[in-house]
Amino acid sequence: MKKRVFLLSATLLIVLAVALGVRWADRDGRFSLMQARIDNAGPVDSALVARVLEPFFGESLLGLDVDSVKLALGAIEGLRCVSVSVSFPHTIIVEMTPERPCAIVLSQSGSYPVTACGKVLPASWADDSLPVLSVEGTPGEDYLNTGLALLLKRGLELNSSVTVCDWGILVVENGTPVLLDGISAPADWNTWQSIRSSVRPAAEMVDMRFDGQAVIRTAGGAEV
Repeated sequence: MKKRVFLLSATLLIVLAVALGVRWADRDGRFSLMQARIDNAGPVDSALVARVLEPFFGESLLGLDVDSVKLALGAIEGLRCVSVSVSFPHTIIVEMTPERPCAIVLSQSGSYPVTACGKVLPASWADDSLPVLSVEGTPGEDYLNTGLALLLKRGLELNSSVTVCDWGILVVENGTPVLLDGISAPADWNTWQSIRSSVRPAAEMVDMRFDGQAVIRTAGGAEV
C-alpha cells in the first residue's frame, strides 16, 4: 500500500514538474512560432503567403489557433485547399493545393486563366500553351461554362476556336463556322459530329440552333 502511494506521489510530482517546466518554457518563448514550412505551393505567390502568416509569428504554438491560420490562408486567390499542422518547437507546416489553370478567357476587357469549372485564377498563372476561350459581348455565366466545357471536353479538331457570344457559341473547326445554342451546345455539337463528314465539303456555315436540326449555308449562298 505504501509503495503504491509513493509511486502515485512520485508520478504526480513528475507531472507537475513537467507542467511547470512547459509553462516556464512557453513564457520564455521556447515554443514561439518562428518559421513556416510551405509544401505544394505551386504557383502561389510566396511573398503573399509570408504576409498572411506574419501576424501569427511570435505566438506560442501551444495556444496557436490553427483554424484561424487556415482561414487566413484560404483567402488567397487560387487555392483549392489548405492544411496547417504544428511541429514543435518553432514551426508550422502549411500544405497548399492550388487550383489548376485549364484555359484562358479572352474578352474585350482583357484575359485571365480559369479552371475547368470557370473559377478565375490570378493573371500570373496564365500559360501560352492553354487553350483560349474568346468572349464577345456580355454572355451569361451559363453560356461561359458551356463554352468552356465544349473547349476542354468535346475533342475539337486541330485548328479550332470557340467564341462565346450573347446569342450562343461559335465554333470554327478547320475553317467551318458552326453556330450552337448557348444552353444546348453539347447536344448540338453531338449532332454536328454525326453529320460533319458528309456536309463539310459544301458548307460555308452551319447553324445548329434549331432543336437538333442543321441549317447549312453552301459556298453559293444557298441554305439547305
